[in-house]
Amino acid sequence: MKMPYDILYMSRILKDKLFATKLDQISKKKVERMGYLPAGPLTNLYKLTYRPTNIVDSIYLGNAYNACNLNDLESDNIGMIINITEEIPNYYPDKFNYYNIHTMDDNDHHIKEFINDALEYILNYQKKSNKNILVHCFMGSSRSAAIVVAYYSLKYNKSIDESIKYVKDKRWIVNINVTFIQDLMEWRQEYNIPGF
Repeated sequence: MKMPYDILYMSRILKDKLFATKLDQISKKKVERMGYLPAGPLTNLYKLTYRPTNIVDSIYLGNAYNACNLNDLESDNIGMIINITEEIPNYYPDKFNYYNIHTMDDNDHHIKEFINDALEYILNYQKKSNKNILVHCFMGSSRSAAIVVAYYSLKYNKSIDESIKYVKDKRWIVNINVTFIQDLMEWRQEYNIPGF
């Protein structure tokens, strides 16, 4: 009985992505990323079927499909969802706590301005709940990965490079855009405190 729901969830996120994509975004130049990963429509569809990855503590890194899949959210004991997209809605506002960061994954947008508030929201939620937190963007590889890297860097007093390696070792499709990496480096330098 799971397969019909999987098809429903996948079609729902693809519809939301398609209708939210503006024509000017389609013609934009390719996003410069930290490394090369195979891409293309079929490869990206396959990546959307990945389960969310428990990176550290109660933090799960995932994609839009994971945020839409109610069965998996409940089985992973998710209580809060951090949605780092402009294009994907909060699917279950009556069932989960949400925190939204509205930004695109391209080299013209920055994530630095959102990091502190997102981490504060995560830490406050962890203090009052034993449920897990899903941090997601569309693919679960750049925007959401950047926030998880920031969390790991500060919580465990690691450099951004060490944190990226740790997160990428847990979820191999992590491929943060270079603007976000620069933002992370600047943020870590500005807020160089020994952890929480």
